[in-house]
Amino acid sequence: MDIPNEIAYVKNKEYIYVLTNYDNNNNKIDTSIFEIEEWTHLTKLSKLFEDSVFKLNRDPYININQKLKSCVYYLYYSPYCHYTGFNNLQYETLKITDIYEVVFNLVKERKETITINEFRKWVSENYKNIQMYYNDLLLGFS
Repeated sequence: MDIPNEIAYVKNKEYIYVLTNYDNNNNKIDTSIFEIEEWTHLTKLSKLFEDSVFKLNRDPYININQKLKSCVYYLYYSPYCHYTGFNNLQYETLKITDIYEVVFNLVKERKETITINEFRKWVSENYKNIQMYYNDLLLGFS
């Protein structure tokens, strides 16, 4: 699977929107939109990272090499996850017109800047690494 930077939206189709807060923009929220299949795939990948972090935190003296340790913490230290995985981010499935309404209401209520698809761009740019580290974790913790 490949995650492109942008997707073409279909009016009555459902998508998943994800609300995140980038580390360097403390007051700015990002709303990223994913196809349902994309997000399901990403949360499946993230689950292995989350389980691996749990294993390491439960047994900090576990004997693993530094490369595998870097793999484990890749999502944990990402700028959007805040020491958790994709499964812990705020997300919901809605039709695209309803997502537009959510974004409009967020801007109206919060009176601050909301970025669109910055998290999606980060995922797209880092997807090869996410997939590579996922595969390394599968081999390293099996």
